[in-house]
Amino acid sequence: MDKIKLQKELQEQAEKICRENNMIDFPNIHLKYNRRGHTNLNTGHISIPIWAIQEGENFITYYLIHEVTHWILSQSHTLEFKRKETEILNRHNLEPIYSKVYVKMLLKDNQIVWDKKTSKIYNRT
Repeated sequence: MDKIKLQKELQEQAEKICRENNMIDFPNIHLKYNRRGHTNLNTGHISIPIWAIQEGENFITYYLIHEVTHWILSQSHTLEFKRKETEILNRHNLEPIYSKVYVKMLLKDNQIVWDKKTSKIYNRT
């Protein structure tokens, strides 16, 4: 994995998503060895955990969209947040199946492309 290259690609995706949502300010994307992602509206930083990469392209896209949605709406996990997140995911041909706040499954063209039940990270013993 080329962390610098991936971070640059995620930065470009984040900026594109922001432009599509009429944002003129863009967050700075950082890949970190964190337990979970975080959006800091004060510093403009979004951290994506390194482990999310191991879950594959569709999951990392979801994770980025989740954090960028925080940036766009400046809010936590409200109903409006979930609607906006779903809208953006759908534009990326991903359909989320939710378990409360976070996805438990991602579909693409009616096929499961990520499932928490079979996740390598979520099911470590």
